[in-house]
Parts: sequence; C-alpha cells; structure tokens
Amino acid sequence: MIDLAVLRTEIEQMLHEDEFVVEITSSPGDQIRVVVDVMGGLPISRCVEISRAITQLHDRDEEEDYALEVSSPSLSDPWQVYEQYTRHLEAPVQAVDASGMKWHGKLIEVGARGADQLPEYVVLEIERTETVQDGKKKKKKQVIEPHRIDHDQLKRISYDLDKAL
Repeated sequence: MIDLAVLRTEIEQMLHEDEFVVEITSSPGDQIRVVVDVMGGLPISRCVEISRAITQLHDRDEEEDYALEVSSPSLSDPWQVYEQYTRHLEAPVQAVDASGMKWHGKLIEVGARGADQLPEYVVLEIERTETVQDGKKKKKKQVIEPHRIDHDQLKRISYDLDKAL
C-alpha cells in the first residue's frame, strides 16, 4: 500500500501555487481518494493531470495494485482545510454549532489560522425576522446581524446550495 504521508508530499510538490490538498484517504481494497481544490474551482482536466502524475510515480505493475480517484470537493461537503473557508468568503453557507443549532448566512469573516490549521472562528451575516411594536400594530422587520462561531463550537460548515439558487 502507498504511504499516504509520502503521497501527500508528492502531490503537494506537483500542485500549482494556488492549489491545495483537501484530503487523502484510503479504504479497503486499496482504493485511494485524493481531493484537491483551488480558489477558482478545479477543472476536471486538472484532476486527470494529477491522477496521471500519481500513476507515473506509483506504477501499479511494480507496486501493489490500487484504485485511484482524484477529484475536487463537492459543494455540499463540509470544509476540512483553512483554504476552503477563505475561498468561500462572501458565499452563502450553512453551519452547525456544538449545540446542534443550524445557522444559514453569508460568510463575512474568517479568523486567523489556528494551530490545527483551521480558522480560530468564523463570522456569518445572519438575517432574521423581528417583531416590533409600531403604535397599536405589530410589524415584522428583517434584521441582519453578525454571528460569530468559535472553532471549538463549530461542528460543521459548508456551502449552502439552497441559498445559492
């Protein structure tokens, strides 16, 4: 089986300056999955190039046979690396905090990269409806406010496909 730490180093050396590794995993049956991304979105042709380069480094006839999949992350996948957060600044996101509360809003700020290579916090612009008394009548008004979620309280965050449409 290919050593995934060695493979990560090899892949990082072949990536262009703005590209980054999101994840490298292996599963039973020697199936290796490599997920790579770039700020502007990774075209399929680049995934094919990376796949071919890996195959040249690790010949299936000389080493243990393996299945290889190189892709970019799905928009609905939770983010795993700092670059994914910065890539989606100003985008609609959905986040789940440690209490299980789900938040929908626009990602407006990403904290500094922490020791675990993830942001120390994120700030979402949240829109909510508030009922206010206007004389004898009650009116509903839209309120937009920032909502900060610290990294240790952030369970999951991803692009919000429902709000993007």
